[in-house]
Amino acid sequence: TFLPAYFTPGGKYYDAENFLTAKPGELREYCNVCAALAGFIVERAFGARLDVYTKREIFAPLGMTRTGWFMRDVDMANHSTLFVAQNGMAVPILHYGVTTYPDGGVRSSVADLSRFFVAMMNDGTVDGVRILDAAAATEMLRFQFTDASHPTNFPAAEGNSGLFWRTKYNGRLRGHGGNDPGVEIDMLTNESRSVGVIFLSNTSLSGTDRNATRAIFDALWKHGEDVRQQQIPR
Repeated sequence: TFLPAYFTPGGKYYDAENFLTAKPGELREYCNVCAALAGFIVERAFGARLDVYTKREIFAPLGMTRTGWFMRDVDMANHSTLFVAQNGMAVPILHYGVTTYPDGGVRSSVADLSRFFVAMMNDGTVDGVRILDAAAATEMLRFQFTDASHPTNFPAAEGNSGLFWRTKYNGRLRGHGGNDPGVEIDMLTNESRSVGVIFLSNTSLSGTDRNATRAIFDALWKHGEDVRQQQIPR
């Protein structure tokens, strides 16, 4: 009921600013509501609610037993308290959900997300379990900007972007990340896919405070590279 009200002229949540005036390909604009639209397309294509479909096709096959879209789908005893940092304090907030939940409403653990991340970085499969055929996985991760077609608001130094996956850290790493009240996450790998780090925090920060989470991520990345170096045959 939300999406028609958002996209249809005259709808309760419709606004001309819901749409870009630029031609396709001219600008890069991340859109949470468009992620919800993608989830809705999955539901229409496969005839099942997104939470049902993803549990059947992704979470269960990968053994992601602590992952679900809604509070009813997870053991809330394992759910961290959420905090919003402000004015030098960390203020606890209640658990919540959002209408456009496909844009980042999944509740999971680092261990569970690692299974999904490794599968995506390994052409759709991990430990003999395939959740996506190789061609589809390649297309999902394919970067879409070229020298001839590059959004004017996405500096070349930032790297490239694809379907919800993009480069970060000045184009050095790739994956996805984001934040909402009480949560911040980065799930990134390098170009060779030899090292990957998932950083999941139950505290959302802003401004220069994010330097603290950046330092933690950098330390985790260095550890990953050290471990990888130790595993390389000499």
